[in-house]
Amino acid sequence: MFTVSSEGVAVSRVPLPLLPQTADKLRQAFPLDQDDSWVLAVAHDRGWAEANRDYLAWHRQRGRAEMAALMTALGIKNPPSPRIAAELVALGYEVFMLPRGFQGSIDRLTDDSIRISVTVCPVFERFEQNNWKGITACSSSHHRQGWYDAMGVEADDSVVGEEKWGDASCVCEVTFSRS
Repeated sequence: MFTVSSEGVAVSRVPLPLLPQTADKLRQAFPLDQDDSWVLAVAHDRGWAEANRDYLAWHRQRGRAEMAALMTALGIKNPPSPRIAAELVALGYEVFMLPRGFQGSIDRLTDDSIRISVTVCPVFERFEQNNWKGITACSSSHHRQGWYDAMGVEADDSVVGEEKWGDASCVCEVTFSRS
């Protein structure tokens, strides 16, 4: 599960009115299990560099489509304020990532910044089980970039820990500003 907190900072959360049935419809529109066997086919035909590029581009596009649908469901048309952008990312994890088995926390650092810590990542676990050593970039970062694209906000997204490099969890800190 993902917990969302303000980690001792006097910052209140902004509740975004998403009905459970709307969240379910969004999950149905963006199914959890995707056939990613095409990545191995690309790697076999054109090499891991091409497979990485295509895989990460796919995730960015998917993230863009997810966030656009989420914003439409919430009635958000204009680029949100940095504070609302942070809430949209937290809600994006809740709607699109939690059902996949992701676990971690999202901590509000300031009105316009959050820390995302992923302690259980099913994508990383699947790569390890399948010995996909050729995938070198984290798709979560590119997925989030798609979210930022759809929101029309600038996001300074800094990875400060990564499990595949030996850290206990994957951690990024994101500060939002208007484009």
